[in-house]
Amino acid sequence: QGSYDVSIDENHFRDVLLYHTNPPPSKPGHEASLIKMGFPVYCVESQPALCLCHIDQDLSEIELLSKPTYSCPQCASKYCEVPIECKGCGLPLVSASHLARSYQHLFPVPPFEERDFNLSVAGVDQTFHCTACGIPFSDNRKVFTCTQCNTTYCIDCDIYIHETLHSCPNCVILN
Repeated sequence: QGSYDVSIDENHFRDVLLYHTNPPPSKPGHEASLIKMGFPVYCVESQPALCLCHIDQDLSEIELLSKPTYSCPQCASKYCEVPIECKGCGLPLVSASHLARSYQHLFPVPPFEERDFNLSVAGVDQTFHCTACGIPFSDNRKVFTCTQCNTTYCIDCDIYIHETLHSCPNCVILN
């Protein structure tokens, strides 16, 4: 089950991509706001370049001169690391990977419902093992249930989902 598309041009590629992606849900009554950001160009200079990160320090220090630099797309100022705010034009400079990592903090996984597992009162529809790692549940053990898809996890997988994955695996599969 799926579809196969071959893009004809840039606009067609955009249309096909947007057809297959869902935008994140927005909160009711919340207005969208845009933040202007720059994605600096990474380049390795043939000659050492002075970065603006360390412009206020003593120029005699050799570590101020760096060969690999990031160049601001708006004013071409050089920097040795990102993320940083450009001192020349004020544009926030970030790499795509930094932006992707910060996305998870905008839409965190809601806390799972904590409860005690009791084998004697377990229902027919209740799982007897962690859905993610498969470890069987024992009596009086804490289990965690996703409030959106009702999938049950052990404490280790709950921690892993909330601190590393940042999304419930079963919710991703169902959506």
